Amino acid sequence: MKPTEMRDLLASCGASPTHSLGQNFLIDEKILDRISALPAPGANVLEIGAGAGHLTARLCERVRRVVTVEID
Repeated sequence: MKPTEMRDLLASCGASPTHSLGQNFLIDEKILDRISALPAPGANVLEIGAGAGHLTARLCERVRRVVTVEID
C-alpha cells in the first residue's frame, strides 16, 4: 500500500494519524513480512496499536491467536 492510499483509507473512515501519540501506520511490505515471520507458528500474539490491521492480517495467517489493543 502506498502512503497516499493509506491516507485515503483513513480519510474514508474519518480518521487520521495522531503523531503526538506515536501513531505511524506500517505499510512497507518487506517490513511487514519480517515482523510477521518472528512469532513461532501456533503462538499467541498481543499486538498493541493494530492501526489499519495490515500486520494483524499477516499474523492471523501464521499464529494460533492474535489479540489486538487499540486505545483510540
